[in-house]
Amino acid sequence: MKRYEGSTMKEALDLVRLDLGPDAVILEARKHQARGFARLLGLAGLLRKPRVQVTAAVDIGVQEPDFRATLLERELAGLGRVTRGHADERPLSPRVAEIYAMLVAQDISEDAALSLAERVGLLVRPEPRNDAEFRRKASLELASLVPLAGPTRVVPGRRKVVGFVGPTGVGKTTTIAKLAAHFSLVQRARVALITSDTYRIAAVEQIRVYAEIIGVPLDVAPGARDMQDALRRGTDFEVILIDTAGRSPNNLGRMYDLKNLMDAASAEEVHLVLSATTRRGDLERLVDRFGVVGFDRIVLTKLDESANFGAAFNVTARSGKPLSYFTTGQNVPEDIEAATCDRLAEMVMGRWSGDSRHRSAWINQPMEGEV
Repeated sequence: MKRYEGSTMKEALDLVRLDLGPDAVILEARKHQARGFARLLGLAGLLRKPRVQVTAAVDIGVQEPDFRATLLERELAGLGRVTRGHADERPLSPRVAEIYAMLVAQDISEDAALSLAERVGLLVRPEPRNDAEFRRKASLELASLVPLAGPTRVVPGRRKVVGFVGPTGVGKTTTIAKLAAHFSLVQRARVALITSDTYRIAAVEQIRVYAEIIGVPLDVAPGARDMQDALRRGTDFEVILIDTAGRSPNNLGRMYDLKNLMDAASAEEVHLVLSATTRRGDLERLVDRFGVVGFDRIVLTKLDESANFGAAFNVTARSGKPLSYFTTGQNVPEDIEAATCDRLAEMVMGRWSGDSRHRSAWINQPMEGEV
């Protein structure tokens, strides 16, 4: 059993994993916050910032797991503590503390991680003694807390307009191409594409190539009136997918331009496309700024490139909007699937255990069944 300190919880947990490995159990986690005159000095920059202290342990060869579990439960059940503010300290069981530590390591905020860990600790009852079974049940419970929209449904003979918005470089055009291929080639729906992205060099040509390969028409509509004209020409289609130019969240004027475009399209669904590789602070800012546009669901891309699943929790908690799709690579149309609780639970298990075998169960799998 060892104690580690860092300037943040993530830094302290990284030290734990570096020293004790992925099997380490978190026994205690607390913030050290100066009080009184010392706190005033800290605010003035004369003392070091508050430190996070984590106590962790690892099994080095006990041969009787049942006895060990009983011993840990009896002697360590009240050790896990997390500090909120200056005085509110609550005891956490070792397993709830383990959930908390794992969530913080996945770039979930400490307050949100604490709430999630406590809730899951209440849901996983009776508490299994086997660590693997506990983690499996806890993963399912965590995944069940994330809202899911389900895939886009196509009704034969009825037109559905679906818009996609988001920052640059997150894979909007590729995502649209994957969905267009699925709707057209698998579901045999009448599909059309519209792009308003005339900002990027060769952006129109990129989606035009996809449209020609899939065998669907493409219209270009850079403005609101152009969008309305394109939709009037597309009355015979069952699915119209709208690609938009990536917008900087720092340009509020462009956000309102995008809102006007989506309003002109009367889109039945508007998907905000975000990359799982984006840092939490940036994700939260993107969710807030694109809220002006009025999106109602979220596509999470580049899961094959991300070391964290925390983005799924962070964006839904920040926005209150559900997840619709995961993308896991550049292959069209394979590397996309509807967001499901089972897939999210597998992601949690894979990151929790550090075992790539869990990831191979869902990365780079095509969508199956009806969308």
